Amino acid sequence: MPDLPAESAQPVPSSTIPAGLKGLSSAEALDRLKKLGPNRIGAPSAFGKIKELIWTVADPMALMLAVGGLVYLALGQRREGFVLLAAVIPVLGIDVLMEMRSRRALRSLALVVAPGPG
Repeated sequence: MPDLPAESAQPVPSSTIPAGLKGLSSAEALDRLKKLGPNRIGAPSAFGKIKELIWTVADPMALMLAVGGLVYLALGQRREGFVLLAAVIPVLGIDVLMEMRSRRALRSLALVVAPGPG
């Protein structure tokens, strides 16, 4: 990690720190910056995306519909089985839509709380 100039550490205005709390001193903040690096939100890994896909497919409602549909098919009730299996599509669609909205909100929040340059 490159050496950072001491003047890059800017003190936090006391008005942003709640009463009764004390922030880090400039020296402590600079020391942590050197040891731990800057605050950054990491990009999701490929494994994280696979885990997310499995989590989405493992939605309890979708699993119940799929198992019910497979049971109906095993019992010879084709129409009921296919109807239940088709019902999995909108359930997973809503789940994916809600996940996308949550991610967009988290991304916006991360931009708001991310430290700025300098």
